[in-house]
Parts: sequence; structure tokens; C-alpha cells
Amino acid sequence: MTILNFSAAFVTIPLFYLIYHRYFVFRPVISKHVQALLAGVAYALLLKILAPYIEALIPFTHPALVVFFKAAFIEKVGAYFILIYIYRHFPNFSLLEAVLTGMMFGLGFSGVENIFYALIYGERLILVRILFSTPLHLTTCGIMGYGLGRLMFGNTLGFRVQNAITAFVTPIFLHWLFDLFLASGGYYAYIISPLLIGIVVLLENLMARSQTVIPLDILD
Repeated sequence: MTILNFSAAFVTIPLFYLIYHRYFVFRPVISKHVQALLAGVAYALLLKILAPYIEALIPFTHPALVVFFKAAFIEKVGAYFILIYIYRHFPNFSLLEAVLTGMMFGLGFSGVENIFYALIYGERLILVRILFSTPLHLTTCGIMGYGLGRLMFGNTLGFRVQNAITAFVTPIFLHWLFDLFLASGGYYAYIISPLLIGIVVLLENLMARSQTVIPLDILD
């Protein structure tokens, strides 16, 4: 793989800041963005190392169950607990920063995946994954970040439980739905683009909402 193609796998990082700069109501915590990015990279590498063992532990053969447990579930479970750890040690925590940090985790994870897929299936696949798989990871992790961010703001058990479940289930379901349509092929492949657009619109709506919430340290 050439250096150019290697760089292309992570070209989405500067694009991320250019596209979402309009949401930076408060000065972003760049150190936490970097931490989330590196955590995404590390977790993706860990899953690649453990992939043979994970596949051996999953007895399912039905395509819907295979794509759920081998991709959507295992990838998002790690993101869920890693983001919780990052948020617990976050200066100037805000709901918007929770979303942005989650998105950076998704960018780091997808960047590693892009490189591995390009090594296996060819360098031309990088562009396709940048257009489809990278936005999927970015948006679903951002949606997870929104739910976990609301969890950090909650002061009642019911509110916290509700957001903990939503932050866990929603990203996994959306990721699984995308992978299921992709694996099914045929006419189902035409649903991928509208689905991804819908997920992006959902994230944009959540980010707009998060701008109206004052950072946690100011509220305190």
C-alpha cells in the first residue's frame, strides 16, 4: 500500500473539523478528541488481532446473526465502555463534546478498518469505504456519544437508565441494519444510501440539540 493510500484512510479527520466546525460553540477539547481517535485506532487493532478467536466463539451461521455479532455488536460494545471511561475524565464536559468525541472514536476505528480492507481486497476499496463505512462509524459513534452525554447530565435513575439503554441499542441496531443490507446484496444494496443519509440527518438533529445544552461545569 502506498503512503498516499495510507493517508487517504485518515483524510476524514481534517474533513471532520472542516465540516463540523460550525458546531464548535465552545472551544473544543482537542486533547480528548485525540484520545478518542487513538482509542478507536487501538480498539480496531485489538479486534483484528482477536478476530480468529471471536469467529470461533460465534456459532451462528444465519447471515443476520453473523453480521450482528461479528460486526455491529462487538464493535459498538467496546466503543460504549471506552467512551464512558473517556467522559468520566473530561474537562469542561458538554453534550456537544460528547457527540464530537464519539465521532472521533468512530473516525479512528474506521481508519484502521479501511487500511486492513484495502490490504486484503485492494486499494480501490478505500474510496468506497470513505464514502460509506466511515460515515457509518462516525455517525453511529456520535449518536452513542449523545446518549452517553445525556447519561452524564442525568440526576435520576430512570433518566440515566433510559439514556444508557438508548446509547447502547440505537447505534448497534443502525450498524447492524447497514451491514445486513450490505451482506444481503441485490436490491437491498440500494437501501444503504438512503439509510446512511437518514442516520446522518439524525446525527445532525442531535448535534443541533446538543448546542442548546450548557456545559456541565457551568451548570455546576
